[in-house]
Amino acid sequence: MAVESMITEGLYLMLVGMGFVASFLTILVLLLNLMEKMIGQEVLEAAPNSVSQVDNGLLMAVISAAIHQHRQQSKQ
Repeated sequence: MAVESMITEGLYLMLVGMGFVASFLTILVLLLNLMEKMIGQEVLEAAPNSVSQVDNGLLMAVISAAIHQHRQQSKQ
């Protein structure tokens, strides 16, 4: 096989491979955007309610206890 034909075949395979990857990624992005439009609205509507239900006092107590325990273990 001649060197020129091997280079031509390599370039052809490279272009086919790159085209396949580019088309796959394009389809993936389009599907993700479609899923975001279908599901994203429900998630965004539910998110503020779940965040507002967190008890800040309990959260501060848990964080303080974790910091205290970490400092006690670091001293030893």
